[in-house]
Amino acid sequence: MATLYFALALLACALTLNVYRPYLGRPLPTLFGFLCGWWYGDLAPWVVVVLLLSAIPFALTGSFTEPLGVAGLLMVIGSAGAVLWQYLQGLTLRTHCEAPLREAYGETFADLIPEGLGIVPERFSAWRYVRPFHARLPGVQVSRDLTIASVDGWPVNIDVYSPKERADTPDAPVLLQIHGGGWMENYGDKRTQALPLMNHLAAQGWICVTVDYRLSPAHKWPAHIIDCKRALAWIRNNIADWGGNPDFVVATGGSAGGHLSSLLALTANDPVFQPGFEETDTTVAACIPFYGVYDFSDQHGLHINDGLRQAMEQYVIGKPLSGNEELYRQGSPLHRIHSAAPPFFVVHGSHDSLTSLAEAQLFTEQLRTCSRSEVLFLELPGAQHAFDIFATPKADWCMRAVMLFANYQYGRWLQSAD
Repeated sequence: MATLYFALALLACALTLNVYRPYLGRPLPTLFGFLCGWWYGDLAPWVVVVLLLSAIPFALTGSFTEPLGVAGLLMVIGSAGAVLWQYLQGLTLRTHCEAPLREAYGETFADLIPEGLGIVPERFSAWRYVRPFHARLPGVQVSRDLTIASVDGWPVNIDVYSPKERADTPDAPVLLQIHGGGWMENYGDKRTQALPLMNHLAAQGWICVTVDYRLSPAHKWPAHIIDCKRALAWIRNNIADWGGNPDFVVATGGSAGGHLSSLLALTANDPVFQPGFEETDTTVAACIPFYGVYDFSDQHGLHINDGLRQAMEQYVIGKPLSGNEELYRQGSPLHRIHSAAPPFFVVHGSHDSLTSLAEAQLFTEQLRTCSRSEVLFLELPGAQHAFDIFATPKADWCMRAVMLFANYQYGRWLQSAD
């Protein structure tokens, strides 16, 4: 039993090391390393509980009277302490997360936030971290699976998150959330992503719309972005019935959703992506992409491995990059940058092992060079891909900064509209 416990202790140490230094290499091991690091790091309090409880049966069988068992116990305690320390570092990130806002807008930027939107949380209850999967908030209602279009018999559905009691202001700001999942079936949907952000914004008075767009391999590019534009068109034509402001929409999304929200923001009114609704205004007021992909073509060689290109060629686009470079560039936010881009707040984790931090930095730099609007960038220390799915301290402080940015944009829009 002591030998078995020592082997389990080695596994715990390997998983902890993967949290601090994620594996970056071949596609499948990298994906496995991401899953392990994501769950092990972002659910650290529960991981520690499991590690400590797992020692009990080994203690009862006398494993810790043997040197190998004692060594294993010390390794488990060290592993538990290290992963919990990394998790708790998120408690200190408020200033770091708000720094891009203060640099862009000054120390008093929050004065422009409309009072009618409610109060952005100053702190978050520790109870959230005991229930990391629970995101619902009182006062928020969800209307699910509203069909806004049918394309070749395939329904395009949305969910709408809204306050149960509408605020005094009749035109609430609107968020369009686009889920991630590699543009592929069975890897993501609108019911599982950005739930903390949408619930907190809806509790403030926002109307949040999240869309299930067509996915690959059943549907090839550009079906994905077309459906996201359909959702934006639906907002333009219908959100007033929900108390929302059709003239103020912020786009956001993570991973593939980060790519799609960025592309949507940079291709306003592009008829190629709006077949059948070319006349609809598809501009957005701002964009907040999380850990996105910004260059399908990988022109600068910044992708972590060949997994993305393989998925593009085999499933998503269905055509090889060679000979179809323009098609790949057409779908890449990095190649659609222009001076009239809306304000951006780009968010990426320092420990992301699926999408390239360097590519996000390059996208931000080039957008800043060209755009007349401000471009903010937040590199979140210790954050893995999909860090915002669970309630954690670092995710909460990042969410608060994003909420401040979105509310500031609405306050500025109201001011300019007067």
